[in-house]
Amino acid sequence: MLRHAGATRVGISFAPGTVVIEDDGVGAKGRSGNGVRGMAERASAAGATLRIGDGKNGGTAVSVTW
Repeated sequence: MLRHAGATRVGISFAPGTVVIEDDGVGAKGRSGNGVRGMAERASAAGATLRIGDGKNGGTAVSVTW
């Protein structure tokens, strides 16, 4: 997230069955690349769901739920 987003902060939160990683960067724009596709495939293989969307602070939020 830091590499592509231009973020200055990243937060990680945990709840039962969920982990969320959120930054304050430029947000999720454009099409998904191989990295996102690979993360989604690995999450699915483990019985989890990967979601990527807008974060609370204007950046990107990535969540994995199982």
